[in-house]
Formats: sequence, structure tokens, C-alpha cells
Amino acid sequence: SACLETLATFDDISLTINEEDHLRITITRGDLDLLAAWSEISQLDDLIERHLNYAFSPRWGYLTACPANVGTGMRVSVLVHLPALVLTGQIDKVFRGIQRVNVVARGVFGDRTTGEYYRISNQATLGLTETELIHQVTSVIPALVKYESQAREFLLIENREGLRRDVTQAMDRLVKWD
Repeated sequence: SACLETLATFDDISLTINEEDHLRITITRGDLDLLAAWSEISQLDDLIERHLNYAFSPRWGYLTACPANVGTGMRVSVLVHLPALVLTGQIDKVFRGIQRVNVVARGVFGDRTTGEYYRISNQATLGLTETELIHQVTSVIPALVKYESQAREFLLIENREGLRRDVTQAMDRLVKWD
């Protein structure tokens, strides 16, 4: 009871129980302060761990239902919107580049992309601390923003008419949808 009352004091946090992982703690923020997000999650995790026994190995870390999450069990992810990289055909090249640092991009709904929104996250959780995982993901975000900005500038300069046509068609579809 006291545990549930304490849980109610956390904003923008959700718990998923007995899905792919036994317990998933998610926090949603509108900024890139992932260390602050980790601090909140860690506090909640410590509170829960006082009442539950997690499967833990001194050698392997947290033992999860999904082998890819063994270790810290932490998935750090940032949601990004990259329409210009998609329109210019550069998105696959950029995503191959981030894979070199063990960061992956997936569509918002798994591997399927909707509206050029992607979830950028760490690929593995074993052998790195939570802080290292946060740094791994946040270190690629400025480059993604830079490439997206460059692609947008390119579209405005080199393909202004095509861009205008695409926006007009999208607006027409919205009007007809209403």
C-alpha cells in the first residue's frame, strides 16, 4: 500500500508487468536530459526492489526474459522525426553509421515506420553501465539533428517545387479525410 502511494508521486512514468520483460519501467520526457530520466527510474527501481527479488547474476547482471536485455536490462531510447533524410534517400546510410557505435533505429511501432518517426536506442545492455548506455545513445543525436537539418536545407534549395507539391498533396488528403 505504501509502495503504491509512493508510485503515484512519479510523473510521466509507466510500468508494464509480465510483457516481454518481467518488469518494464518507462519514463517519457520532452527533453534530452536522459540522466535526469535515469535518476527518476533508478529511484523507482530501488523502491520496487525493496519489495521484489529480481533475478540477478554477479557475472551477467539482471537476467531477463529477452536475452538481448541481459546486463543492465536498460533500453535507452529517443524519439526523432527525420522526414528530410527519408525524402532525400539518406536515411539508410545514416542508420548504418549509428550502428557502428551499437545504436539502432527502429520505427515507432517496432520495425514499421509511421510518419518518418524513429526510436533511436542502444543495441545491447551487457557490459556497459547505465550511464555509458545513456552516453552511447545521446552521443548520436546531435549528428542526426545536423544531418536532418542539412537534408532539409537541400530540399529547400534543390527541390522547392517538389516539396511544395508534396505538402499540397498532403493538405488535400487531410481536407478530403475530414
